[in-house]
Amino acid sequence: MSKTLFSASWYRVADIKPRLRSNARIHRQQFRGEVWYVMQDQASGRFHRFSPAANVVIGLMDGERTVQEIWDLACTQLEEDILTQDETIQLLSKLHMSEVLQGDVPPDLAEMVERADSQARKKMVFSLLNPMAVRIPMLDPERFLSATFPLVRPLFTWFGFILLFGFIATGTVVA
Repeated sequence: MSKTLFSASWYRVADIKPRLRSNARIHRQQFRGEVWYVMQDQASGRFHRFSPAANVVIGLMDGERTVQEIWDLACTQLEEDILTQDETIQLLSKLHMSEVLQGDVPPDLAEMVERADSQARKKMVFSLLNPMAVRIPMLDPERFLSATFPLVRPLFTWFGFILLFGFIATGTVVA
């Protein structure tokens, strides 16, 4: 199966000058004998995994080069394992949907609000469909434990152990 190197939609993204937001960090990882690059979005706490070829393209995104220049440079650096234009568009789309991509085009605020609403709806539906995902706010028991510790401290001594053993023995005999 051969991949088509060029894309009919390339003209739409070729002149954009993308760069990563400052909250994105990329870490190199070895997983099952293969090298992968994991992008950590520190603002949202999400992680995204990329191939070494995609990492080369991402590394060239500095806000000064156009997508066409980035793709041309990546093709000369990678030689064999190059990304097609469609794969590069998919990579840009993934970065845009992850909100780690910043371009020279002003952001569409309506789209950002709609995306945030959509993510909130998905999170709520997920929590309703999965009963194990329900989050119950807990209170910190530190103040209660600190206040009652002097009262229960004698129970955690040899005397308390003998008293507990006596209660258990009495209960066993009565049962």
